[in-house]
Formats: sequence, structure tokens, C-alpha cells
Amino acid sequence: MTATELGYRAGVSPPTASSHLAKLVQAKLLAVDVEGRYRHYRLAGPNVGHAVEAILALAGEGEEREEGVRRRLGRDFVLAARGKAFLEGLGVDVEKAERQRRAFARQCLDWTERPGYPRNAISW
Repeated sequence: MTATELGYRAGVSPPTASSHLAKLVQAKLLAVDVEGRYRHYRLAGPNVGHAVEAILALAGEGEEREEGVRRRLGRDFVLAARGKAFLEGLGVDVEKAERQRRAFARQCLDWTERPGYPRNAISW
């Protein structure tokens, strides 16, 4: 698919799609076929496809990703009890991290993810 097609399917602007695609090409996860003025992106090989499938299996394809690990707090996300337990199980000192007064994770600032943006609107 082209960057425009991929951006449309992902619900992001063409410049955002192009930026992300360039990073994936640089990381050798995607390859580009040039046909005239069109650039078609594809997985760089079968191993990339296997890795994506494995990640989807771990994440739970199509499920809501909240899963009690994090919750919204204003513009940020904070860890829920399950998230803290998970990170502590990996050896992360969650209490120390929380004392640093930094946000655990920020919500996406991309204009397509802002509250009030109509998800079915096409602005490009």
C-alpha cells in the first residue's frame, strides 16, 4: 500500500504516516517498491510477519488495551494496581519512579487523537 492508503486506514494524516513508515524502513521492518511516482510499502520479509503475528497474539488482537494496567488521569496515564504488580515483577522499582514526579505515559498529542476529533472525518 502507499503511505496515503496506510495513513487512511490507520486514521492519521499522510505526513504522520510517511514519518512512521520512514522509520520502519530505516529499521528494515518494511521495504519499499517504487512504481513510477508511487511508493508501495510491504513487510521486509516473512520473519517480520511472524514477529507481528506473535506480538498480536500476546497483546490480544482487537481487545481493549486498558486491561486494568493503566488508567487515564487528565492528559496522562497512571499505573493501575495490575500495572504496578506487573512492573514490580520485572524488577522495576515503581515507588522510586513515582517519586520522580514524571508522567508514566502521556496521551497521544496527534491531532487525530484529541478529544472531540470526529473519528470518521477525513481531513486530507
